[in-house]
Amino acid sequence: DSGYYVTDEGRRLRDTHGHGRITWAKVLIHSSNIGMAVTSQRAGSRRIHNAVVRFGFGRLTHCGMPGESPGIVHPLKRWNHYSLTSVPMGQEIAATPIQLVRAFTAFANDGLLVKPHIVLTDQASNLKPIQQRAISAEVARLTRRVLRRAVTEGTGARAVSNLYAIFGKTGTAQVANPQGRGYLPRQFVASFLCAAPEDRPRIVVGCFIHRPDPARGYYGGTVAAPAARDVVEQTLSYLDVPPIDRGGVSTGQLVRQ
Repeated sequence: DSGYYVTDEGRRLRDTHGHGRITWAKVLIHSSNIGMAVTSQRAGSRRIHNAVVRFGFGRLTHCGMPGESPGIVHPLKRWNHYSLTSVPMGQEIAATPIQLVRAFTAFANDGLLVKPHIVLTDQASNLKPIQQRAISAEVARLTRRVLRRAVTEGTGARAVSNLYAIFGKTGTAQVANPQGRGYLPRQFVASFLCAAPEDRPRIVVGCFIHRPDPARGYYGGTVAAPAARDVVEQTLSYLDVPPIDRGGVSTGQLVRQ
């Protein structure tokens, strides 16, 4: 209730606000670190590690960008009780923006990850989509509905659009100390991953703000979500995707490449 939680091993975790007993949906909607930790403890290290790998973290995307990093995902044998509650909050792990966007395509594409490509516009039609399943289509659609609520009633409220039904997830990460262990004080990366339209997604957008001014705001929902919303609106308008009709539904087709 207070926003603080102590694991069985004595680790203290906190949320920005106390939420009391909440459902898994509310964990995502309100970005609850405690909820992620408790869920991970129930799932166990092996299942969480497998999920991280299944979504493509820790390996190259082969998108065509020179010098691409695989990120950091420690092997399961190096995990301890801290890892089980750290990784779900984005600690003890490192991911590139393109890896995060690729992972989010699973929610927009009925559970299938799409291999990203960096190409000239006139080459796009020659690409054959390479896909692999990360989660079931049913789970992907359920998660889409929950992430839509993360925008309409949760931490992504500043991404609400009058034109398209956007679903997404905020992120606020501390900047790791390059000189040693720990994190730099008041240094953050604010992010927002989203897709639209909710019923038949056409695009996935990732916005990452490195070291925003803390005096003006540093949460992903504060500084990254509005920019991502603008990109979604302008891109879908360019693609001639109809805006929300009177029934609150917008149309499109699944992301395929």
